[in-house]
Amino acid sequence: MPTASVPNSLTRSEGALKPSRDEVEMLTLFPRYFEAIRYWADEDSGHWEEGRKIEASSIGVVVAGVGKLRLFLSTGRSKAALREQSPGISDSFLNALTRRGRNELGKILPHECIQKSPAKRRRTDAALLFLVYPLEVVGEAMSGRILKDIAESLEGPYGIKRYVGDSYWAADYKEKLDPTQRTVDFSDRVEMRDKLFAPGQEAQWCLFDPIMSAAYGRRYQRTGRRGDLKLQTYYFNRSLGQLTGKVKGIQEFQCPEAYCMEKGIYVPNDQTPLLWTQANLLVALKLMEESLSV
Repeated sequence: MPTASVPNSLTRSEGALKPSRDEVEMLTLFPRYFEAIRYWADEDSGHWEEGRKIEASSIGVVVAGVGKLRLFLSTGRSKAALREQSPGISDSFLNALTRRGRNELGKILPHECIQKSPAKRRRTDAALLFLVYPLEVVGEAMSGRILKDIAESLEGPYGIKRYVGDSYWAADYKEKLDPTQRTVDFSDRVEMRDKLFAPGQEAQWCLFDPIMSAAYGRRYQRTGRRGDLKLQTYYFNRSLGQLTGKVKGIQEFQCPEAYCMEKGIYVPNDQTPLLWTQANLLVALKLMEESLSV
């Protein structure tokens, strides 16, 4: 789920897309699909493509997407095409579909997953951050809770963990797995990779700090609270500090995917540069510029 959009881009580009009737009909397949799979109760592999569970971070993405689709289909040519080609996809249908997801988020948040199975249950996951920014599908109080949880549970000196117990690029990952195994689909066998993990040795990712900065920047621009600007600046500086220095085999000033432990030292992993991190840093930079111009 890349976040390479500039702030408020959906507002700024409103009306730019002029879909044909066939394109509108194609778009309306998405809400039908989400209804068919009962997305609010569907187990999926989530942002990290691992074990399947009912995840707040996945439900929130659909809530945001259906909400934007509802807005898009309610105006101009899209509305006319919708009425003609897909009369079953009414505004009330989309509203009800969104409400099912919001109701479930109300039960799960601020957790990521509350299923009874210990293998699925998860208190905090950095994927929840995207519900705060750029999706903005949670209110001010819940967004503050999510940001606080991530800072307290997942923030490290080099970056932010995806979740406690994450075995992807755990310590000495390259020694334990050959290149063909390092990035394979672990949706159905994450327990195989988890055998490599030792507590406290999770990789610390670099794509979250710029989004933390962006989230606090949006809060500051709404509230004018100096504390939010201070935290925006703090996470922006952390993001800049994650750019690579002189490391063998990696150019300087690159945006890594994560810092991982090799022989007791945290170094950038092989996914450097990562475009997702780079895009998020550009968003953070733009919002930092906006906040300082207020």
